[in-house]
Amino acid sequence: MCRVRLLSTALSCDCGAPANFAGAPGKGTCHNRHDSFSLNSGTAQFSVTASPSIVGLSSLTVQALFTVSSTPTHGFEVTARNSAGAWAGTWTITNSTTTKLANSSHVTHKTAGITVTSWSMSWTPPATLPPGPIKFYGAGNEANGNGSDSGDHIYTASRTVYQARLASANATWPMGTTQDLTLDAPTQPSDDYVIALSHSTTFTPLGGPMSLPVDASSPLFSLVWNAPAMFPGFLGTLDGTGHGTAQVILPNIPALAGFPLHFAFATFQPGTTTVSEISNRVSVTLQ
Repeated sequence: MCRVRLLSTALSCDCGAPANFAGAPGKGTCHNRHDSFSLNSGTAQFSVTASPSIVGLSSLTVQALFTVSSTPTHGFEVTARNSAGAWAGTWTITNSTTTKLANSSHVTHKTAGITVTSWSMSWTPPATLPPGPIKFYGAGNEANGNGSDSGDHIYTASRTVYQARLASANATWPMGTTQDLTLDAPTQPSDDYVIALSHSTTFTPLGGPMSLPVDASSPLFSLVWNAPAMFPGFLGTLDGTGHGTAQVILPNIPALAGFPLHFAFATFQPGTTTVSEISNRVSVTLQ
């Protein structure tokens, strides 16, 4: 078997990391071999990036990347799981020089890719997915180039991508204006929904794989109930295509400039409290 230490030396093999080393639950990471330091203990930053929602997209560009790293060689592996914990979707290699399939559900570097610090690939969702978000897992090796498994730092990262989308046209909201939010959950047409307003990005567990990416216990959320005229459309029912709209009517209070607001919504099976889907988070800053 080709070992992950290929990150540390330029060999002729294009093996990369073996499958099942991307840090998904119950699976390994490159730390299984490169164990000189504790996991995620280095000073570099490793991340996995992708669009926050798959709504309206036939495929996603997924990127694994290192920043703030000065070592000579790097490597990675990524994979995707659905909300039931199963491998999901189809990977397409978009740069065959630096990346390859480790197997049908994992992408890794090739030997020619160890001299770069970022790698991109394409992921296509299956025709159907269970309700709930998809999670991309990644492991990265910040290697010192000494030709062995020793002295390397290993990192893990993940990215959550949602099957419902909340969107705002603006990232900054001037005081005294009215701002629009659009909701799309095409897999849940005609479901009821609630938009949560929060000052915090702490997740709120709603049962099973559903965790709203804002803190629904925030005192700001009570404004939705106590001052509904400021938040038209924050409670409602999606139309037959899973679409909805809402507004925030901001008071003209200059002292609030610079204050952040965070929003996300959950859908419910009609007439019940059973969560059927959750959205990404939208964060804005008042000005």
